[in-house]
Amino acid sequence: MPVVSYSLLAGELVSGVITITNFPGSTYFNVTPWFLYITQFYINKFDDTRWKPIVGSMYTTEGTSSWGLWISPSPNNLIHWRVGAYTINTNIAISDQNWKQLIVKFTGDSLQVVLRDHNTLSVLKSFSTTSSTYWTSIVTSGVVTSGGWQENSGEGFPGYIAGIQIGDYATNSLISNSFSSSSIEKGLTSNISTSGISFASSRTVTL
Repeated sequence: MPVVSYSLLAGELVSGVITITNFPGSTYFNVTPWFLYITQFYINKFDDTRWKPIVGSMYTTEGTSSWGLWISPSPNNLIHWRVGAYTINTNIAISDQNWKQLIVKFTGDSLQVVLRDHNTLSVLKSFSTTSSTYWTSIVTSGVVTSGGWQENSGEGFPGYIAGIQIGDYATNSLISNSFSSSSIEKGLTSNISTSGISFASSRTVTL
């Protein structure tokens, strides 16, 4: 199966909830192995004390809370993954304001979370669990958003999320099994303004 992705325009600062339509969760979360790849992100306001949603199907207008990926409030800034009622703290901390990549991967017998430097592709930190709680209960229908939740305005991502990909890890040529392939498209880092350009309080993109 092909990798499916969406990208925000270079220079856009996440300032509201981005609704992703046609998110193919039923296609990809039901294959083994799958991956969710945040191709480029950056925290603009590092001392933000809110919870920082990256992507997921939580706090929706439909009342569903299926899965989610987010960063905890400062000063800890820890990456969390949630499936259903179960949340896991990966203890992977965002410790600086450099551009990064984030990969969540289900291998078939474990869930792995890997944080990488966007420019060098070097692995900064990683986490793995063999508890099936964190991949077997993903509800693949429902609204998917990025940068915030529809029904929780108290949380928001204070920075940039430049792209998201979801796909079948086994057939994807963009990412190697070592998470260090130089073939990954690194995007337009040099063209992204750190001053940001805000868009409307809500937005819809098609995946």
